[in-house]
Amino acid sequence: MMTGAFHDHLLWVCCAQIFLATLSVVLVARIAERAFRRPGAGVAAAWFFACDPLSIEYSIRLMSETLFVFLLLLSLDRMVVYLKTRKTCPLLLAAILLASATYVRPVGYWLALCCAGFFALYGAIQTHSTMTRAHTKNIGVWGALLFITVFALLVIPWQIRNFHRSGYAGFSSVVEKNLYFYEAAAVTATIEHRTLLEEQIMLGKQDDSYFIVHPEQAGWTQGMRLKFMRAEAMHILSAHPFVFFATYLRGLGVVSFSPGATEFLRMIGMPQVQDVSLAEYLKKTIQQGSGAPIASRLQGLPESLLVSIVFEIFLVAVYVLAMLRLTFSRGGTPAVCLIALVSFYFLLVSGGGQAVSRLRTPAMPGIAILAGGGIAQVLKPSGKRKNSEDAKW
Repeated sequence: MMTGAFHDHLLWVCCAQIFLATLSVVLVARIAERAFRRPGAGVAAAWFFACDPLSIEYSIRLMSETLFVFLLLLSLDRMVVYLKTRKTCPLLLAAILLASATYVRPVGYWLALCCAGFFALYGAIQTHSTMTRAHTKNIGVWGALLFITVFALLVIPWQIRNFHRSGYAGFSSVVEKNLYFYEAAAVTATIEHRTLLEEQIMLGKQDDSYFIVHPEQAGWTQGMRLKFMRAEAMHILSAHPFVFFATYLRGLGVVSFSPGATEFLRMIGMPQVQDVSLAEYLKKTIQQGSGAPIASRLQGLPESLLVSIVFEIFLVAVYVLAMLRLTFSRGGTPAVCLIALVSFYFLLVSGGGQAVSRLRTPAMPGIAILAGGGIAQVLKPSGKRKNSEDAKW
C-alpha cells in the first residue's frame, strides 16, 4: 500500500483500503453466522462493526489497522471452521494468515500461543467427555502443535534476520521501545509527578535527542540499545509493581472505553475541535456554579463532548450485548469462546502507558460478533433459545 502512495497512486491506495474494510465487514458477518447459526446474528454483527467509529476511521486513514484486521479476521474464520470440521487445512491456513497479520502489526505475535493453548485445552476437555480420544486428537494437542509450528516457521526467519543484522533476537523492536518509553516512563512520571510527555522528552524519545541523553550509546549496535531499554524498563517496573499495575489498569480503561470522538471529528474536517472529556466538563460546570439554565449549558457543550457521549453509548451497548451472549449460554460453543479469547487478548495487551482508543481496533470485530449473537439471542423467543450449537463441551 505504501508503494502505491509513493508512486502517486494515492487514490488507488485509498480504494484498496476501503475495499479491505468492506471485506472485513463481510467476514464479521460470516464468522457470526458460523459461530451462532441464529437468524440475524451475522447481519447484526456486521452493522455493529460497520458503525463502530474506529472501523469507520481506519477504513479511510492509511494506517496498518485495516490490513491487520482483515488478515486477523481471515485467520479467525479459518479457526472457527477448524473447530467445527476438525480438518487440518483450515488450521494451516489460520496459522499462515495469523503470521501474515503479525508481520503487519507485531501485537499478534503472542496470540498464536494463546490460540494453540486454547486448541489444546479444548481437546483435553473433549477427551474427557463422551467423545473418544481418537476422535479428538487432531483438535487437541496435535492440532495445537501443528498450529504453533507452522506459525513459528514463518516468524522465526525474521527473528534470525534481526539477530544477524543487529544482534536483536526479538521479532520487533517496538516491544522494547514501548516498555522503555511508555510503560516504564508512565511509572516514573507518576512517581515524579510529571506528565508522560515530559518524561518521554527527558528519556530522549525523539530520535534526534536520544543520543544527547545517552551519548555513550552512539557507538552501540541497535541490539545493544534495545537490550539496555528492556533492562532499564524491567528494573523500574519490578521496583514499583503497584504503580505499574495502576497505570496498566488506567490504560486498559482508556483503551476499552475511550470512544475516539476527537480523532473522528478531526478526520472529517474539524482540526480545531476541543478535546474535552465528560469528567472535565462536569468538573468545570460544578466549579462555575448552578445558576445557568440547563438548556444554555447544553448549547455550550463542545462538539467533541457531544459526539463522545453518543459514541460512548454505542460502545457500552455493544459491550453489554456481547456480555449477554456469553452469560446466557455460560460461554457458549468453542467458536464463541475462541472469539472472546481473541477480543480479550487485544484489550489486555493494550493497557499501560501507551493506551489510546486506536489500540482497541483489533478487538472490535470479535466484540461486534459477540454482540450480534447477543442481540439475536435476546430477540429470539425464550422457549427457542436452546440451540444445538450452544451444547456444553
